[in-house]
Amino acid sequence: MLYFWQIPVVHDAAIENEALHYLMHATMLAGGLLFFYVIFERHRGGISIPFGLRQLMLTGTIVSNILIGSLTTMKSMVLYSAYGDERLFGLHPLADESVGGYIMWVPSSMMALTAILIVFHKWGKDEEQRYQRSQEWTGSNTAALEFPQTAEELRMKVAHVNRVTGFSLFLVSLTMLVGSLLTAILISIYG
Repeated sequence: MLYFWQIPVVHDAAIENEALHYLMHATMLAGGLLFFYVIFERHRGGISIPFGLRQLMLTGTIVSNILIGSLTTMKSMVLYSAYGDERLFGLHPLADESVGGYIMWVPSSMMALTAILIVFHKWGKDEEQRYQRSQEWTGSNTAALEFPQTAEELRMKVAHVNRVTGFSLFLVSLTMLVGSLLTAILISIYG
């Protein structure tokens, strides 16, 4: 939603039309609430988004915040003409838009980083609870089989997960590198 409403023609139309302006804010709020509902949904072992995927979603959010925020902050031309020359606190239009870009870039990314830390904490708590349940005697040894007893069993059990995690970290790093290069190229072209 944020990317759609930041398109200059769309954004200017929303500024000039009060109903569209409210729609812009309502859709961005609804999109954000839905996103964070999915991120913080209680993991109950049923059909739910795995914690690792939640982390990737938040990392993607940070990357997208960095891209749009840095482009908006470091550009050298005014994008949104609907505001005119009257900007908040008497700022020059370019400075006003740069401040908006900085807000999309840094504070928004910090909120996503905070969410990453919360999800990591919840993930750890979930693992602790699963381990505690495995240690309870249920009359069956199947619960205990979920947790390996030797180092070799552990290596075999986590080999696939470790490969997926390693590949995911590689993709995150590659995405950040490409995003940084793309941002630098776009700033040099349009800056």
